[in-house]
Amino acid sequence: MYWLGCFFCFWLWIGFVSCIDLALAIKFKDQLHVSEENPVAKWILHADDYEMSRFAAIKMFGTILVLGALIKIYRYSLKYAMTLAVSLALFQLGLLIYLFFF
Repeated sequence: MYWLGCFFCFWLWIGFVSCIDLALAIKFKDQLHVSEENPVAKWILHADDYEMSRFAAIKMFGTILVLGALIKIYRYSLKYAMTLAVSLALFQLGLLIYLFFF
């Protein structure tokens, strides 16, 4: 039961940081054409004349896909799921630090 709680906390953290990232992108949408550093996100935004709706939908779909895949992997193997969840949570922590301090 302990590992399920840990996994769930990492799972929530991943989704939470993704929501913050999207909220900041929407808040600063007028500056995204110069401030976005992710080349895939830049391509998506540029292809849609920097309209946020498609970008937001793709970003949300990607987050839901990753979170769903983590649950599926958890059902298959706790070891793999925890490894992935911890790795993604640490990556999201790095993203959050970057977004707020750099």
